[in-house]
Amino acid sequence: MNKKKNASSHEKAVQRRRVGSLLQLVRYILRYKLLVGSVIVTVLVANLLALLIPQLTGIMVDALDLSNGSIDFSALIQNGLYIVLVSLVVWGLSALQNVLMLKTAQNVVLDLRHDVFAKLMKLPVSYFDNNTKGNIISIISVDIDNISDTVSADAITLITGFVTIVG
Repeated sequence: MNKKKNASSHEKAVQRRRVGSLLQLVRYILRYKLLVGSVIVTVLVANLLALLIPQLTGIMVDALDLSNGSIDFSALIQNGLYIVLVSLVVWGLSALQNVLMLKTAQNVVLDLRHDVFAKLMKLPVSYFDNNTKGNIISIISVDIDNISDTVSADAITLITGFVTIVG
């Protein structure tokens, strides 16, 4: 019984640390509100534009009047060109989203590195005596790289998914 209680309290503590870490990461990201806001706007515009493609496709299907064998070629060509144009704009906005999120990730990583360095400078010498330098550097660099990957790639997926669901 006591082991179950300890395991449960341990799981709750781990969960609190995860939520706390996520909130800290969000605070770092929100330092760059303009970049994040720009990403959200580009995601919104790209998703709204992408919703035009099925409508244009429907218009093209309607231009094929198979009951009497007539085809409105001008409507097919015009809407086909609109689809190509919309697709190019959506592609451009997607590329812009990636650039903006990479810039955000670089800024967050720079802030994290400064803060980690400041924290390391405050640690007592005994900490460095008890832990190998290679291990400390490895943990710091791997963790910061993981955060960079998360901010640059996973954040766009999260924002895009949220906008798609709401849309």
